[in-house]
Amino acid sequence: AEGVRYLEIRFSPDFIQTPTFTMEQVLQATIEGLELAQAVYPIRLGLILCMMRGRSEVVNRQVLRLAEKYLGRGVVALDVAGDESKYPMPLFKDLFFEARAAGIPFTAHAGETGNLDNVLWAVDYGAQRIGHGIALMKDLSQAADLKSAGILLEMCPISNLQTGASVSWATYPFAIFRETGLPVSINTDNRTVSSSSLTQEFGILNDQVDS
Repeated sequence: AEGVRYLEIRFSPDFIQTPTFTMEQVLQATIEGLELAQAVYPIRLGLILCMMRGRSEVVNRQVLRLAEKYLGRGVVALDVAGDESKYPMPLFKDLFFEARAAGIPFTAHAGETGNLDNVLWAVDYGAQRIGHGIALMKDLSQAADLKSAGILLEMCPISNLQTGASVSWATYPFAIFRETGLPVSINTDNRTVSSSSLTQEFGILNDQVDS
Protein backbone atom coordinates (compact mmCIF):
# COMPACT_ATOMS: atom_id res chain seq x y z
CA ALA A 1 0.00 0.00 0.00
CA GLU A 2 2.98 2.34 0.52
CA GLY A 3 4.33 1.62 -2.94
CA VAL A 4 7.21 -0.59 -1.78
CA ARG A 5 8.24 -2.91 -4.59
CA TYR A 6 11.28 -4.58 -3.05
CA LEU A 7 11.30 -5.49 0.62
CA GLU A 8 13.94 -7.20 2.72
CA ILE A 9 12.74 -8.70 5.99
CA ARG A 10 15.32 -9.55 8.62
CA PHE A 11 14.74 -11.76 11.61
CA SER A 12 16.31 -14.43 13.80
CA PRO A 13 14.90 -17.90 13.15
CA ASP A 14 16.44 -18.87 16.50
CA PHE A 15 13.95 -16.60 18.30
CA ILE A 16 11.00 -18.33 16.64
CA GLN A 17 12.01 -21.97 16.87
CA THR A 18 10.47 -24.23 19.53
CA PRO A 19 11.29 -27.77 20.67
CA THR A 20 8.94 -29.05 17.94
CA PHE A 21 9.53 -26.38 15.26
CA THR A 22 13.15 -26.12 14.13
CA MET A 23 14.94 -23.10 12.72
CA GLU A 24 14.90 -24.70 9.29
CA GLN A 25 11.15 -25.30 9.51
CA VAL A 26 10.71 -21.66 10.57
CA LEU A 27 12.68 -20.59 7.51
CA GLN A 28 10.81 -22.92 5.17
CA ALA A 29 7.47 -21.60 6.41
CA THR A 30 8.64 -18.02 5.99
CA ILE A 31 9.80 -18.68 2.43
CA GLU A 32 6.40 -20.22 1.68
CA GLY A 33 4.83 -17.00 2.95
CA LEU A 34 7.08 -14.93 0.68
CA GLU A 35 6.07 -16.98 -2.31
CA LEU A 36 2.38 -16.58 -1.53
CA ALA A 37 2.75 -12.81 -1.11
CA GLN A 38 4.71 -12.42 -4.35
CA ALA A 39 2.01 -14.34 -6.21
CA VAL A 40 -0.64 -11.87 -5.03
CA TYR A 41 1.10 -8.50 -4.79
CA PRO A 42 3.47 -6.58 -7.11
CA ILE A 43 6.40 -6.94 -4.74
CA ARG A 44 9.68 -8.86 -4.49
CA LEU A 45 10.74 -10.13 -1.08
CA GLY A 46 14.00 -11.32 0.42
CA LEU A 47 15.06 -12.56 3.85
CA ILE A 48 18.10 -11.51 5.86
CA LEU A 49 18.85 -14.00 8.61
CA CYS A 50 20.16 -12.51 11.85
CA MET A 51 22.84 -14.03 13.98
CA MET A 52 22.26 -12.61 17.44
CA ARG A 53 24.66 -11.07 19.91
CA GLY A 54 24.45 -12.98 23.17
CA ARG A 55 23.60 -16.28 21.48
CA SER A 56 26.18 -19.04 21.38
CA GLU A 57 28.55 -19.38 18.44
CA VAL A 58 27.05 -22.82 17.84
CA VAL A 59 23.57 -21.37 17.34
CA ASN A 60 24.82 -18.47 15.23
CA ARG A 61 26.75 -20.89 13.03
CA GLN A 62 23.51 -22.83 12.49
CA VAL A 63 21.90 -19.60 11.27
CA LEU A 64 24.87 -19.04 8.97
CA ARG A 65 24.50 -22.55 7.51
CA LEU A 66 20.79 -21.95 6.89
CA ALA A 67 21.66 -18.73 5.07
CA GLU A 68 24.13 -20.67 2.96
CA LYS A 69 21.65 -23.46 2.20
CA TYR A 70 18.77 -21.14 1.24
CA LEU A 71 20.77 -18.34 -0.39
CA GLY A 72 18.99 -17.44 -3.62
CA ARG A 73 15.95 -19.43 -2.51
CA GLY A 74 14.38 -16.69 -0.41
CA VAL A 75 17.44 -15.73 1.63
CA VAL A 76 19.47 -12.80 0.31
CA ALA A 77 21.95 -12.11 3.13
CA LEU A 78 23.15 -12.61 6.70
CA ASP A 79 23.28 -10.11 9.55
CA VAL A 80 24.33 -9.74 13.18
CA ALA A 81 22.06 -7.84 15.55
CA GLY A 82 21.53 -7.31 19.26
CA ASP A 83 23.40 -5.59 22.07
CA GLU A 84 26.33 -3.99 20.29
CA SER A 85 27.84 -2.45 23.42
CA LYS A 86 28.19 -5.81 25.21
CA TYR A 87 29.14 -7.89 22.17
CA PRO A 88 31.56 -6.03 19.83
CA MET A 89 32.25 -7.09 16.28
CA PRO A 90 35.50 -9.05 16.89
CA LEU A 91 33.42 -11.74 18.61
CA PHE A 92 31.89 -12.48 15.19
CA LYS A 93 35.03 -12.24 13.07
CA ASP A 94 35.33 -15.99 12.45
CA LEU A 95 31.64 -16.29 11.54
CA PHE A 96 31.89 -13.46 9.05
CA PHE A 97 34.99 -14.95 7.49
CA GLU A 98 33.06 -18.21 7.12
CA ALA A 99 30.22 -16.30 5.47
CA ARG A 100 32.66 -14.67 3.06
CA ALA A 101 34.17 -18.03 2.18
CA ALA A 102 30.68 -19.40 1.54
CA GLY A 103 29.78 -16.46 -0.71
CA ILE A 104 27.03 -15.15 1.59
CA PRO A 105 26.56 -11.35 1.44
CA PHE A 106 26.20 -9.79 4.86
CA THR A 107 25.34 -6.61 6.64
CA ALA A 108 25.95 -5.81 10.31
CA HIS A 109 24.27 -3.71 12.95
CA ALA A 110 27.17 -1.45 13.96
CA GLY A 111 27.78 2.10 15.13
CA GLU A 112 24.32 2.45 16.66
CA THR A 113 25.64 2.84 20.20
CA GLY A 114 28.46 5.26 19.39
CA ASN A 115 31.23 2.72 18.74
CA LEU A 116 32.97 3.69 15.50
CA ASP A 117 35.35 0.74 15.77
CA ASN A 118 32.44 -1.68 15.34
CA VAL A 119 31.65 -0.09 11.99
CA LEU A 120 35.26 -0.26 10.82
CA TRP A 121 35.65 -3.85 11.99
CA ALA A 122 32.47 -4.88 10.17
CA VAL A 123 33.71 -3.35 6.92
CA ASP A 124 37.13 -4.94 7.41
CA TYR A 125 35.47 -8.35 7.82
CA GLY A 126 33.58 -7.88 4.56
CA ALA A 127 30.21 -6.31 5.40
CA GLN A 128 28.77 -4.65 2.32
CA ARG A 129 26.20 -2.70 4.28
CA ILE A 130 26.05 -1.28 7.81
CA GLY A 131 22.90 -1.15 9.88
CA HIS A 132 22.66 2.38 11.36
CA GLY A 133 26.33 3.49 11.33
CA ILE A 134 25.54 6.68 13.26
CA ALA A 135 28.99 6.60 14.91
CA LEU A 136 30.57 7.63 11.60
CA MET A 137 29.77 11.18 12.67
CA LYS A 138 32.82 10.90 14.94
CA ASP A 139 35.15 10.77 11.95
CA LEU A 140 33.75 11.82 8.59
CA SER A 141 37.02 10.88 6.88
CA GLN A 142 36.00 7.29 7.57
CA ALA A 143 32.69 8.00 5.83
CA ALA A 144 34.67 8.98 2.74
CA ASP A 145 36.57 5.70 2.92
CA LEU A 146 33.32 3.75 3.16
CA LYS A 147 32.00 5.64 0.16
CA SER A 148 35.07 4.59 -1.84
CA ALA A 149 34.45 0.99 -0.80
CA GLY A 150 30.80 1.17 -1.92
CA ILE A 151 29.43 0.56 1.58
CA LEU A 152 25.75 1.37 2.14
CA LEU A 153 24.35 2.69 5.42
CA GLU A 154 20.93 1.33 6.37
CA MET A 155 19.60 4.29 8.34
CA CYS A 156 16.51 4.07 10.56
CA PRO A 157 15.62 7.66 11.54
CA ILE A 158 12.66 7.19 13.91
CA SER A 159 14.28 4.26 15.71
CA ASN A 160 17.59 6.14 15.98
CA LEU A 161 15.88 8.99 17.84
CA GLN A 162 13.86 6.62 20.03
CA THR A 163 16.93 4.65 21.14
CA GLY A 164 19.14 7.68 21.62
CA ALA A 165 21.54 6.70 18.86
CA SER A 166 21.03 10.30 17.78
CA VAL A 167 20.06 12.85 20.44
CA SER A 168 17.93 15.14 18.24
CA TRP A 169 16.78 15.72 14.69
CA ALA A 170 19.10 18.73 14.60
CA THR A 171 22.10 16.42 14.99
CA TYR A 172 20.79 13.52 12.92
CA PRO A 173 23.53 12.84 10.33
CA PHE A 174 21.41 11.81 7.33
CA ALA A 175 22.03 15.03 5.38
CA ILE A 176 25.73 15.09 6.29
CA PHE A 177 26.23 11.51 5.15
CA ARG A 178 24.49 12.29 1.88
CA GLU A 179 26.69 15.35 1.38
CA THR A 180 29.75 13.11 1.62
CA GLY A 181 28.28 10.97 -1.15
CA LEU A 182 27.97 7.95 1.16
CA PRO A 183 25.15 5.70 -0.09
CA VAL A 184 22.28 5.50 2.39
CA SER A 185 18.92 3.77 2.47
CA ILE A 186 15.94 4.65 4.65
CA ASN A 187 14.41 1.85 6.68
CA THR A 188 11.84 1.32 9.43
CA ASP A 189 14.08 -0.84 11.66
CA ASN A 190 11.01 -2.33 13.34
CA ARG A 191 7.55 -1.22 12.24
CA THR A 192 5.81 -2.51 15.38
CA VAL A 193 8.27 -1.51 18.11
CA SER A 194 8.93 1.91 16.56
CA SER A 195 5.29 2.33 15.44
CA SER A 196 6.65 3.46 12.11
CA SER A 197 6.14 3.07 8.39
CA LEU A 198 8.43 3.84 5.48
CA THR A 199 6.11 6.71 4.54
CA GLN A 200 6.59 8.22 8.01
CA GLU A 201 10.37 7.78 7.81
CA PHE A 202 10.63 9.62 4.49
CA GLY A 203 8.11 12.24 5.61
CA ILE A 204 9.94 13.18 8.78
CA LEU A 205 13.28 13.37 6.97
CA ASN A 206 11.71 15.57 4.31
CA ASP A 207 10.37 17.87 7.01
CA GLN A 208 13.81 18.14 8.60
CA VAL A 209 15.47 18.97 5.27
CA ASP A 210 12.83 21.61 4.50
CA SER A 211 13.25 23.22 7.91
